[in-house]
Amino acid sequence: DTVSQDTWIFFPWDMALQYVQPYRGED
Repeated sequence: DTVSQDTWIFFPWDMALQYVQPYRGED
């Protein structure tokens, strides 16, 4: 169950980074 938690925390983190990248570039 340790790996499951790691993926859960990485999921939102990776998404947030990708979400900010295109958002800033469009500005």
